[in-house]
Amino acid sequence: MSSKEPSKKENLWNNILNETGQKNKFQNKQVLVLGTRGTGKRTLIDSLHEISQTIYPKIRSNEMQSGKLRIAGSVSALDYVYLNVKNLDDQDEDTMAKLGFYIIDEETQSQLLPIVLKQNTVKDTLITIMLDLSEPWTFMEQLDKWIEMITNHLQSLQINLETLDQMRAKVEKLFRDYKEPVLDSDGKLVKSDTQISPEEEAELIKLKSSVPLPEGSLTSNLGIPIVILANKSDLIAQSNDQQSQIVLYYLRKYCLQYGASLVFTSSKNQESLEIYYEYMLHTLYGFKNKNKSEIYTIDSIFIPSGSDNLNLLKQSNSTIFEQCDSKPYEELVKRPTSKNQRQEEVVCEDEQEFLKNLVNDKSNPEPIQSAKSSISAILQSGTSSTSTRTVNPPIVGNQGTTSVAKFYQTLLNQPNDARRLRENAERDLQQRVGNSTNNYFRNDEIQQVKDIIKKQN
Repeated sequence: MSSKEPSKKENLWNNILNETGQKNKFQNKQVLVLGTRGTGKRTLIDSLHEISQTIYPKIRSNEMQSGKLRIAGSVSALDYVYLNVKNLDDQDEDTMAKLGFYIIDEETQSQLLPIVLKQNTVKDTLITIMLDLSEPWTFMEQLDKWIEMITNHLQSLQINLETLDQMRAKVEKLFRDYKEPVLDSDGKLVKSDTQISPEEEAELIKLKSSVPLPEGSLTSNLGIPIVILANKSDLIAQSNDQQSQIVLYYLRKYCLQYGASLVFTSSKNQESLEIYYEYMLHTLYGFKNKNKSEIYTIDSIFIPSGSDNLNLLKQSNSTIFEQCDSKPYEELVKRPTSKNQRQEEVVCEDEQEFLKNLVNDKSNPEPIQSAKSSISAILQSGTSSTSTRTVNPPIVGNQGTTSVAKFYQTLLNQPNDARRLRENAERDLQQRVGNSTNNYFRNDEIQQVKDIIKKQN
């Protein structure tokens, strides 16, 4: 054996070093998940842990099950969890890398951004903005809120111009380099037979960068790749088709502005979860994308960065294009009136309270005079012959108090078989008159009413 030929031991070490160097290419990176409470952020990530084949060690010996995320229903200020990074290009190779997820629920938690987005980590970050498809009328407001929060924080980092240009160039390259994957009959990615040298690849990149971007594309480049993830797609499949197309049109147009990707998912039906996971790894680690774009099936929309443009948007939504461009989003997608919304409960005022308020309302003299006339009518009936017990109530301005007077007078005229009802009414009238502190009735009138009741007994 020649002295220049490496020994078996040297070959072994070279292989180990090569493997170590290969694994070191996959560094730990992170995803910042933004979305209001109820959008399903934690449920989504919990669903991803099986896809990523992530096993979490038991913290306590009596723990029921390893591998279960511990952030479901969490109320901590900043939730964090990690997922394994699968090598999508070589399933037999372990990357040893971890993809960290940070979750922010409210705009008021913006003070936590410095923990996640630092100068040394921002270039290795992907931002996911989650929306709730059960509340599409909030989409534009939510998106503007989160984008503004991120923009303000990036400005506060004071990233040097060279680093910022590199970050923006990376986002632009992702947009420009998109190619629709070609799959075989088994759904596997067909590898291209065309091989180019590194020099030719550099020349091709330079040529691409000299071509202007499509109109309306990537007009606001934050330097961080963004995925807009609309969750609960199982609900939009049951909604009005016209409104769904309007929502999709505005989301696609918004994504074009920031070079963002759009994914519709459903944690309930496990819809597009694997697509979302694999696309994150494609964006952060450069694995080949094997998922085709989908712009027509409303509950499984997948529009990667660079796969869409304004011309394609107009063609696929030609029937609503003019309508969407002439009116703001809030006018076309309004908050619906829920069928289950509880109708306003109408509470009738208690009769005794009504009578008391009617008599005591000093701001309106007419009801007071009417009430006095009604009482006078009862008094006049008492001073007349008690054998007939008849009364002709005066016609007064307030019909309500006249009816009350007729009611009590009718009770007084009832025969013996209605004695119990009459006694209850007399007792009620006696109690109210006896406890009255109103100065609109003279003492002699009150006394006469009491005398009438006594005569009935």
